[in-house]
Amino acid sequence: MKNKIIYLSRHGESEYNVKQLIGGDSKLTNNGLKYSKKIYQYFKNKNVHVWTSKLKRTIQTAQYFKDTKH
Repeated sequence: MKNKIIYLSRHGESEYNVKQLIGGDSKLTNNGLKYSKKIYQYFKNKNVHVWTSKLKRTIQTAQYFKDTKH
């Protein structure tokens, strides 16, 4: 059996995070968008599969990855 590594990440900062609201389906802030670029830069040369929920903030966080599953 081949060992696999699983990476977990929360979404980038959302508009609701800034307003201290829980839940909802808000978009990312500029800081959240910067995080999405940084996480992509970290993993871009690695063979990773990305899964997200169907919430806007998670899809935006994974927007630079190819073949993302929602």
